[in-house]
Amino acid sequence: KSADFFDVETYPTATFHSTGVAAGETEGTYSVTGDLTLHGVTKQITFPATIAVTDDEVSAQAEFSINRFDFDIKYPGKPDDLIREEVVIGLDINAMAQSGDAMGSDMGDSMADHSMADDGMAGEGDDAMAGDTDDAGEHGDH
Repeated sequence: KSADFFDVETYPTATFHSTGVAAGETEGTYSVTGDLTLHGVTKQITFPATIAVTDDEVSAQAEFSINRFDFDIKYPGKPDDLIREEVVIGLDINAMAQSGDAMGSDMGDSMADHSMADDGMAGEGDDAMAGDTDDAGEHGDH
């Protein structure tokens, strides 16, 4: 959370705006592309996700890495730190349809038509996820 790394006082949120979703090689897998804004820097990223759609819910799981230097997070660490350039981001999202709004089963054609939200992530617009960087999905060695 400190200014040495995420600097959440200056950059309290991270946002992701999807620009495309393509079906993967196996059923339920997709390649999600979009613009990630983190630490005041916006970069296009693509990551694999497992997505399931019912009339009432969309669920998505993903785990991927980003290079923190690409987002101007340049904390050098100490000689004995295990801070890596790659930061692992994990997503586990469950979005329920608003009452009277069925999601339909054609989500593979247009997943970006619906917001997704989860703890620490709030839908922003029709095709975005925003999350507090202090609840960022970073895990693993750092």
